[in-house]
Amino acid sequence: MSQSTSAAVRKGFKYLRRFVKAFGPGGVYVWARYLPLELGKGPELAALKLPDLEFPIYLRKGTTDKDVFFQIFAIREYDFEGIAQYAHLKSVYREAVAKGETPLILDCGANIGLASVWLAARFPRARIYAIEPDEGNFAVLRANTKGYPAIVPVRAAIWDRNTEKMAIANKDSVSCGFQVEEAGKNAPGDLPVYTVPDIMRMAGAASILLAKIDIEGGEQALFRSNTGWLDSTQALAIELHDWMLPGQASSRNFFMALARHPFEAVWHSGILFCARMPARP
Repeated sequence: MSQSTSAAVRKGFKYLRRFVKAFGPGGVYVWARYLPLELGKGPELAALKLPDLEFPIYLRKGTTDKDVFFQIFAIREYDFEGIAQYAHLKSVYREAVAKGETPLILDCGANIGLASVWLAARFPRARIYAIEPDEGNFAVLRANTKGYPAIVPVRAAIWDRNTEKMAIANKDSVSCGFQVEEAGKNAPGDLPVYTVPDIMRMAGAASILLAKIDIEGGEQALFRSNTGWLDSTQALAIELHDWMLPGQASSRNFFMALARHPFEAVWHSGILFCARMPARP
């Protein structure tokens, strides 16, 4: 056994306890299906059946899909149940459903759709728009969400303005690291682009229950203008990327926009969960 394979095996066995904690006894089966991906073996597209999901999760061999899966379903980075402000968000959701409304959730930077699936399980009466720019990721996203009619896949960039030319800036990136950019006038670029208000109009929604945002530094553009949609947003779950883009202050526009609204912010597993403060009587 090579040194790299041995290290992967040790790492894989360390994951076993985490999988059992996340999935109960069924975690042993999930781990057994996950381990070949960690070792770079198995089918090109592996199907993992989770104990609490009706439909399987599809992950590509040799990509960062396994890492995204581990973050969302094992580490549970979008599990905000222990945060006090999350209880208010759930009450807003229940009140909207009781009124016959369909709350809107945005998954900006949806990758292969795993966060959308996680959120669909916790907000089953919401409509979730899963927005992902990369074609390869988007194909797997469609496979992972096809059993969920409330999830609407959209292959596009999310931006602060409509621009004629958008493109993937780093096509040689790992699959969870794609960034988008405004292409020059004479440069190739045919990626559709939507603003948050565009998606709201598409969904026929006047407000947003939750906007999950993980767009690899694109938050710098998303929050530089056209942020009025924050007025009608209950919560955000955002990953910031100053750690990845030193010297660019990529989170500055986000914090400036957030400061104009009554949000409280709590860090959770690398995600900043921002919840609108309830109106006081």
